[in-house]
Parts: sequence; structure tokens; C-alpha cells
Amino acid sequence: MKNILVICSLLLGTSLYAETVELKIGSVAPEDTPWSAWLKDVKKNAETKSNGQLKYKVYLGGRLGGEHAMVKDVQKGRLELFGGSSSAVASKIAPELEVFELPMIFSSDAEADFVLNEMRGEVKKTLEKRGLVFVMWAENGWHGFGR
Repeated sequence: MKNILVICSLLLGTSLYAETVELKIGSVAPEDTPWSAWLKDVKKNAETKSNGQLKYKVYLGGRLGGEHAMVKDVQKGRLELFGGSSSAVASKIAPELEVFELPMIFSSDAEADFVLNEMRGEVKKTLEKRGLVFVMWAENGWHGFGR
């Protein structure tokens, strides 16, 4: 399972008192993919529900750099949200998350969903210690060798 982590900076909460807040979202996911369609829905819903006080600026296809650069930018507060691989977060910030990138670690979608849901609290604590907020898991299909 290629896990996608969506994380944001703890600094995000400090700017939510402004009349209008613009949040940058970065991902290497290309345009016209299920991931980009989902982000567009998130953007539309958030902007509608906030009565225009929350604006999202979505940067797809690595327009803000590679995953490693975006992870660091989130940690430094220069990028509010990042959607990308748990491996990128593991390699730059939280090496313990690399366990989720082991090939063939899960034998089914149900097993992956169960484990990821059970680990949500631990992942949240791990990232908070490093100045990040865990938002959600998403799946990007299976990965492994010889399947």
C-alpha cells in the first residue's frame, strides 16, 4: 500500500484569526488524477463552508518542488498543507513512519485500513512532536514486489 499522508503545520492555527486566510496545498500528484479531483472538492467545500474566509491555493505536479522539499516547507510554516508519501515524511522528519512503506506489509485493503486506523493516534503524536499535524491517510494503490 502506498500511503499518502496529509499533514499541516502547527503554525496554521496562529493565522486563523484573519478575515480571509489563504492556505497553500502542495503535492506531486499530477492534474486530472483522483487525488487532484479530491483536492478540488476539498477546496470547494472548505471555501463554501467558511463563507469565503478560507481560500485554498492548490499546487499539483510538484510545482512547489519535490516531496522532500514540501515536507520541510510544511515543517517551517512556508506551506500549510502537504499531501504525499509517508516515505517522504519518514525520510525528512519521522523515520519511524518508514514501516508503512515496507513492501507487502498488508495482505488486503481491509487489513491496511484496520492497521492505519489503529495507528492513527501514534502517527498523530509522532508528527506533533515534530511540529506537524496529521490530517488523514489516503491510499494510492498497492506496491510490492512480484505481485
